[in-house]
Amino acid sequence: MLIYPKNLPGLSPEVTRRPKHSVELQAHQSGGEVRISYWSEPLWEWDISYNLLRDGFRDGVSYDELKQIEGMFLACSGTLQGFQFCDPDDSRVFRQPVGTTDGLSSAYSLVRRFGSSNPGDGYQGSEAIGFLDSTRPFNLYVDNSAIPVAVSDPVYGYTLATSAPKQQQIVFNLAPPPGHALGVDMSYLFYVRFGADSQDFDKFMHQLWGLKKVTLVSLRFGSGGSSLPPSTSQAPGRSITVTSSPLQLVNTDGYVGITNSAGTALEIELPIYPSANQVVKLSDEGGNAGTYNWTIVWNGNTVGTVTVNGGFLSLRWNGVNWYRIGAQ
Repeated sequence: MLIYPKNLPGLSPEVTRRPKHSVELQAHQSGGEVRISYWSEPLWEWDISYNLLRDGFRDGVSYDELKQIEGMFLACSGTLQGFQFCDPDDSRVFRQPVGTTDGLSSAYSLVRRFGSSNPGDGYQGSEAIGFLDSTRPFNLYVDNSAIPVAVSDPVYGYTLATSAPKQQQIVFNLAPPPGHALGVDMSYLFYVRFGADSQDFDKFMHQLWGLKKVTLVSLRFGSGGSSLPPSTSQAPGRSITVTSSPLQLVNTDGYVGITNSAGTALEIELPIYPSANQVVKLSDEGGNAGTYNWTIVWNGNTVGTVTVNGGFLSLRWNGVNWYRIGAQ
């Protein structure tokens, strides 16, 4: 996967970093309000500028700073392809807690916390890292030990699973004994894309260019570009009887009429790789969603519910997230 160019000398020190959440606010006539969060983790945006990007030969030296940025944009086809990005102000953690062993699990997700470390203030957010930076040291610690665990340790020997963005894990050779705190030193990269399909490069002197703003937008797991399977025509609809949860939808689903005969609450998983502008309408044809509530999820996040007998929920994919466009 491509990596965004680092340490170009013309980079402006002024960078805008923008964490974003998705919260629906419903205000009542009484003045009260209900707030629903649809994301368990934030998305991030960065606005970066370059005062100087050199191109060609100057004073006997060949420069390709312009070509690095412009070539990266062309290689990614604008917003289509995701890539790795190092934020120098948010790229490494030390003794980062990643979990407590339970005696059964052998894989633990690599997460990073960001915020104040003062005891008791709680000003921290936690999220899965985009990619582990394998060019820098990685250390695993158990409980309060000051000595890192060797990768070949007979009890805590491990490997690192780093192929899937936002799914980086430490995988133990055997499930370690329960009740032990795990911490890591690690460097990480964000999984991002360009924020627009066009980019303005400004030439102000011979072989000297500037870039007033390039916006990068973070991505979640499953937000691939060119790796997406080909889209097929949208199905007019189907009616199904569900006997167990969860129900996995596909990227050809449109109208889905559901009769839930499982006798339990139902989880409905939206397509991992939605088709372009896909619209899904989920309808309670069995008439018991008020008794056995539906939870609709994508990429591990809840995007909606159906809790009314005979209710429905309509969702649209906009290329980044699912948005509700109708419900009862």
